[in-house]
Amino acid sequence: MENKFLNVAIIAGNVHQLRQAANLSQSELAKLIHVSKSSINAWERGHTYPNLINVLSICNYFKVKVDDLIGVSSMKS
Repeated sequence: MENKFLNVAIIAGNVHQLRQAANLSQSELAKLIHVSKSSINAWERGHTYPNLINVLSICNYFKVKVDDLIGVSSMKS
């Protein structure tokens, strides 16, 4: 079932882009936000998306707004 509020592909792309821009490997990011490398991989491939705690951890680390990470700001326009 597709979630009309969350676009997994946008979240996947944003996590990947932020990680790449910071020159971090999936393993390095995983250690920094206390998740497994396989979680980062699944998020970036769009197989799953991070839960709220992980979204907040990603946003805090990269200093981005939750709306921007999950693509809500682009949905408002």
